[in-house]
Amino acid sequence: MPKTPVITCGIYLYDKHSEKILICHPTDASWKSWSIPKGLKDEGEESFIAAARELKEETGIDLLKLSILKTEQLPAVKYKKQNKVLESFLVITETSLEKEKLFCDSLTPKGKPEIDKWAWVEPSVISEKAHESQAENINLILRIIQNAKPIY
Repeated sequence: MPKTPVITCGIYLYDKHSEKILICHPTDASWKSWSIPKGLKDEGEESFIAAARELKEETGIDLLKLSILKTEQLPAVKYKKQNKVLESFLVITETSLEKEKLFCDSLTPKGKPEIDKWAWVEPSVISEKAHESQAENINLILRIIQNAKPIY
């Protein structure tokens, strides 16, 4: 009987002002290892709540303090080489974040912050920098961004 996949939850945070998405670099990972803010969900935790918690832990950004134009759940993506599934969300904000001082509250088992660098990148760059599971929904993300209208 196949093992149940590990669920990881993340957010593609799109800053409408800069037209960029936030990516993070895990501490002690190779220079090519960039990722959206994401992590494991706690038992009984809803996927969006887990993704928002991970965003706050890994960047210091609290979704409750942003002016959000749109939130969209993206199709789940199965990792090719691991028994993992990425459940992710696109959050479009009109809060300008590119100059925000970011920080990581969560620590590795060695006591270091989980994240050591952050970058705001054009959505098309995700395919080059991030894990293949995170690149899979980029065309859909680009379509959603183009059609996003303010919610009033």
